[in-house]
Parts: sequence; C-alpha cells; structure tokens
Amino acid sequence: MTASVAHRSVEARLAVAGDAATLAGFNRAMALETEDKVLADASLVAAVETVLRDSGHGFYAVADTGRGLAGALLVTYEWSDWRNGRFWWIQSVYVRPEYRRRGIYRTLHGFVRDRARADGGVVGLRLYVEARLAVAGDAATLAGFNRAMALETEDKVLADASLVAAVETVLRDSGHGFYAVADTGRGLAGALLVTYEWSDWRNGRFWWIQSVYVRPEYRRRGIYRTLHGFVRDRARADGGVVGLRLYVERGNAGAQRTYAALGMSETVYRMYEEMLS
Repeated sequence: MTASVAHRSVEARLAVAGDAATLAGFNRAMALETEDKVLADASLVAAVETVLRDSGHGFYAVADTGRGLAGALLVTYEWSDWRNGRFWWIQSVYVRPEYRRRGIYRTLHGFVRDRARADGGVVGLRLYVEARLAVAGDAATLAGFNRAMALETEDKVLADASLVAAVETVLRDSGHGFYAVADTGRGLAGALLVTYEWSDWRNGRFWWIQSVYVRPEYRRRGIYRTLHGFVRDRARADGGVVGLRLYVERGNAGAQRTYAALGMSETVYRMYEEMLS
C-alpha cells in the first residue's frame, strides 16, 4: 500500500512528526472560525503529538503542496461488534481558506478511502455532520449554494445581491420558512429550505422542502438523509404539521430513489405555475 496519493499539484500523505505545529495551527484556526473559541497552543500541540506517536489513537492525513500543507483531517477508530470490523471516523477537517473549493478535501478523502480498502478490516467511513437551523452568519454560504444550484441544474447565472437578499429575508422572518444546514464543523456540507402551505382540507400545514443543495464532494454520503431527518423531527414536534412535500425533476431518478427510501411517495398531482416576474 502506498503512503501517498498525488492529485494535481497536491499530494495526500500520512502526517509525520514535523507536521505537528501546522496541524495544531489548523485546529486552532478551526475552533476560532467555527465556534469562536481560542484554544491553548500547548494543549493542541500535545493532542496532535499523541496521535503522531501512537497510531492506536488514529492518524492524520495531510494535503502537501510541496510548499506547505493546504489541509488535513484526522481519522479515529470505532469497533463495530455488529460488523466485526472498524469504522473510520473522519474528523477535524481543515482546509486553508486560499485552497478551499479546489478539491483538497476530495483528495484527502480519496487517500483515506484507498487506505481503508487496503486495510481489510475497515467496514466503512463515517463523517460527523450536525443538522441545525441556519443563522445569519450562514447567509453568504446559502446564497452561494443557490447560485451553484441554478448554474448546475438550469445553466442560469443568478445575481449575487438578489440571492443574498432573498436568503436574509428568510433568516430575518421565520414566517417565510427556515433553512436547515448540515454543518461538518469546518463549514456547511449542504442545506435545504422549508416553506409553508396551509391546508384547509387538513386544518394544518404542509412543509415544502425546497432548494436542496449538497456540495459535490459530500454527495452520496447521507447528507440529505441527515437534513431530512432533522426536518421530519421538527415537523413531528411542531404539532401542526400534517405532512412533508417536495417536487423533483422527472428525470432525476437518483433523487427520486432517495426520497422513496426515506418514506416519501409520489402523489397524483402535477405542478403548474404562472410566473409574474
């Protein structure tokens, strides 16, 4: 098994002792960026060095540009007595801001996946993702998701100012709906928008799931399932929600299979619209 994988000008490899200070710096930056916490340098360095000395705790994979590290992640282990094997948990993912959206995480993930397959005793990879309600600080990212979705699905370029304003309107006034986001601890992996429809047949509200977007590097990893479960749990706890609804393009068979697997069923209705602007 090779110890590194090259991708473009970046090489993924196992971390070594000389990377300790940089890895501790990544963890310090991540805590400040995602939770506004300032962590003690000595404690961070000691924690990283513990892993580098003893691979029983896990290992770090790093993305090396030849001039320094562009990013890194930590893998830790969980034994499964159901599967008679280990899950590898991907944690502490950090990519320097200047290298984001350039495939660094994809390179690191591929490196870890190749090592897991070669190991023989790894039954799966798991990534910590927390579903939560969006907050004001997520507005730019959510607008970016909407911009990317429009370009990807309809080849449309939408105006940044309009997108940000539309997102901020929802974040300011929950009467319009709410955004649910999938937070990896280093950024958002995906999001969706919920809007409301009153049903005078049911004397309750349907929640419409819209604007579903998952970053390409996180697709097929259960991100939508996590978001859907979060929305469903909130709907059940609400007491006034009679059902969840969404629409999907007729040719998107993959999405349709996902929705069916989550317990949704196709309705007898067709959707029509009349655009006014």
